[in-house]
Amino acid sequence: LGGDAPFEAKRFACQQLAVIGTQSSVPALGALLKGDGTAGLACLALVNNPSPEADRVLAEAAASLGGAARLQAIGALGVRRHAPSVPALSRLALEPDSQVAGAAITALGRIGDDPAVRTLKQLCALPDAKRADIARVALLHAADQWIKDGNRPPALALYNELVQPTLSPGFFERSDAQ
Repeated sequence: LGGDAPFEAKRFACQQLAVIGTQSSVPALGALLKGDGTAGLACLALVNNPSPEADRVLAEAAASLGGAARLQAIGALGVRRHAPSVPALSRLALEPDSQVAGAAITALGRIGDDPAVRTLKQLCALPDAKRADIARVALLHAADQWIKDGNRPPALALYNELVQPTLSPGFFERSDAQ
C-alpha cells in the first residue's frame, strides 16, 4: 500500500482488505487516508475492518484532514455507526463548510443512537433551511435503522413526528366528492 505502488495495485489491495483486513492493516490504511486520491480506497477497507483501531484512525482523519479525505472519513464513521464520534460529528454539523456539515449530519443519521437523534432534532430547528432539511432526511435514516434493529415503536414515533408537521389540517379528511 505504501511507496511507489501503482494506484491500481493499491485499489486491489484495499478491495481485498475490505474483506480480510485486520488491525495489522490499519496503520497502512491510515497513511492512505491522508491523500485525496487514496482516501476513498482506505475508507473502503476501513469501513469493514473489525478493529477498534479503525474507528480511531477514521475519527482522527475526520478531525484533522481536509477536502475529500475528511468527507470520506466522516462518511465512514457513519457507515460504521461509531457512536463515540457523535459529539465530534455534532460539532462538525455546525461547521460553516456546507459539505462537511452535510457529511456530519448524514453520518449522525446513520449512527442513529439517541444522542445522534437529539442532535438531529436540534438541527431541524435551525434557521438554516438547507441544514435543517438534511437533518430531517438523516432522521428518516435513523428511524429506518431503528426498524432494522427491531426498535419499531420509537421508529414509528419518529416517523410520525417528522410527517405530522408537514400535513395540512384536514389532509386525511377528504370526502369522496373531492
